[in-house]
Amino acid sequence: MNKLERLQTLDPDVLQNFLKTRRSAALPEDLQDYIIKINAVPSIIHHQGANMTRVVKALLKQFPNLNYSTARDIYYDAMNFFHIDDTITVDAWDNYYADKMEDLARLSIAMDKIDAAKRCYDKAHEYRTKAAERIKVTDWQVPIFIITNKVKHTDLGFEKKSLHDIVKKDEDGFYINLINSLETTDKEKKRLIREANIVDVEHEEVIDDE
Repeated sequence: MNKLERLQTLDPDVLQNFLKTRRSAALPEDLQDYIIKINAVPSIIHHQGANMTRVVKALLKQFPNLNYSTARDIYYDAMNFFHIDDTITVDAWDNYYADKMEDLARLSIAMDKIDAAKRCYDKAHEYRTKAAERIKVTDWQVPIFIITNKVKHTDLGFEKKSLHDIVKKDEDGFYINLINSLETTDKEKKRLIREANIVDVEHEEVIDDE
């Protein structure tokens, strides 16, 4: 019987009393330590979300004696014990099954079943790629436009510039020299000059025959 199964068989009163006092003569020390750590997961999820990587990092920070693998197992046990899987994202489930496929791959290697191991690793890669490339709803933000004639550009923190100074700088080649000094390709420099509507005049050197 693993720790999660042992935890699920506990009397709720015994468990609640331990969580309040952090003491119990009825619970072995290894189970007490496990309960403290698994009980930390709901609070982390409440404040940081259910993403497995963030929760595991928070567990490692809160319990420095943990290793990554154990922290990950505690995360998944908490998902089952507290029935919080309804808040788990699709990305978290993809990473969960990717972990399982990698475990199967290692088992296949131990059994000298290389073809099966490759299929497991390929599937794990597929799950992780889906999780990494999936577009999040929170990535999409509706732009907000404020249209008013009562706000000046200086109210938004922009400095007032003289149009005469801007034209003079352009005539003196200030902007084209600025673009040419950028650490980028010639093609990109030409694109910037074109978009800035700057006339790039090529100068021809005149040699005096005298």
